[in-house]
Amino acid sequence: MLKRRSWLATTALVLATTVVLAGCGGKKAETPAPAAEATPAAPAGPVTIDFWYSVGGKNGELVKSLTQRFNDSQKEVIVNPVYQGDYYATNQKLSTAIASGTVPAMTMLEVGFISFFNENGALADLTPFATKDKALVDDFLPGLMREAMQNGKQVAVPFNRSTPILYINTNQLKEAGLDPAGPKNWQELRDYAKKLTIMKDGKPERWGFLTPIDDWFFQALFYQAGGKFFNDNKTKVQFNGPEGQAAVQLWYDLIHTDKVMEMPQGEGYNAWDVSTNAFTSGKASMIYSTTGRLVSHVNGAKDFTVATAFMPAGAKGFATPTGGANLAVLAKAPKDQQAAAWKFMMWLTQPEYVAEFSKATGYVPVTNKGAAAMAEYFKQYPQAKVAVDQLQYAQSQPIHPAWTEIKAALTKGLQKAVLKELSVKDALDQAAAEAEKAMK
Repeated sequence: MLKRRSWLATTALVLATTVVLAGCGGKKAETPAPAAEATPAAPAGPVTIDFWYSVGGKNGELVKSLTQRFNDSQKEVIVNPVYQGDYYATNQKLSTAIASGTVPAMTMLEVGFISFFNENGALADLTPFATKDKALVDDFLPGLMREAMQNGKQVAVPFNRSTPILYINTNQLKEAGLDPAGPKNWQELRDYAKKLTIMKDGKPERWGFLTPIDDWFFQALFYQAGGKFFNDNKTKVQFNGPEGQAAVQLWYDLIHTDKVMEMPQGEGYNAWDVSTNAFTSGKASMIYSTTGRLVSHVNGAKDFTVATAFMPAGAKGFATPTGGANLAVLAKAPKDQQAAAWKFMMWLTQPEYVAEFSKATGYVPVTNKGAAAMAEYFKQYPQAKVAVDQLQYAQSQPIHPAWTEIKAALTKGLQKAVLKELSVKDALDQAAAEAEKAMK
């Protein structure tokens, strides 16, 4: 059985890195709290809860607006929305809050970290609520529910969910005599990027393609090559096998052989911002990015038309991981606050609000009824429907209590490979060894 991590040790380590949350060792975490009660005693007055969220800018303003409308719609619950920074910052602050015993009732939680927090007893078991509201819960898209279920229990619900997709500058593709719908497979991606790249005096005026060297985009390539992240009993990683090597070799070839791409500078979301800015300014013809940035990409492109497409297929066809965040309730929150949080979560995921949030942000509508409510919108903005259609090829993010350490080891290995510090195989083998050490 995996040793539980100390929240204090976790918090200390997360302050030292923007990529990972958790550390091993130290005293054991508290025993998980019992399952949330679906029918707690009625409080004397409104129940006030804190809701930590992780989307800023216009997306954050929409979250605050929705929260205020919920507060105005009823008298039983008052929700206080508190912006905590991006996913990494929120996870860091959540670790600190759990260690000190001062948790919010409800939080956005990036899906890759749900297993870690759940295994450490931090998340309330929402199964009693989900059973009571089965009709509502059954409407969530199955491809987005995998991370919300842990060991047969409901510990979260989907909200701001995403997949990586291909963004295309259709004007530049047409000028190069290419299909503006974009490349359909890895070889076409290389071919398109070669024709789109413009070099002058040995320096790039325009890259044909950019992508952050990030574990999420690696997962997409890895699954497209037919990879399976863990062995059957999840004691070993398998990303260093032939499928993982093929995925990283594609990046290596784009950078070093074809010279049509560079590794965007910066760590974490800073690298995403670099590729986003290059695309919207016309200095990169195609990029991989999240559907959660669709509105900002489309609106940011002032001089050209943006198209979106499935990520090009690998040897085994199309595939994509899901991403973004779910909504979770903290086990240390009082029972009346847990019930209040569930009520708010079910309100937020009503079809009209799911559709409103998706239209305004580009995040995937998380329920069938929410997607149906967007039918006319999808006709007007087909870029937004691509991510929904691509869900038929969706695979879950790797789920493991040691995912934070696995992610850090993998990211370091990817960077070493594309920077030629180690061969592709050696870099992935080293990353796998580090990951498996953490898993033990």
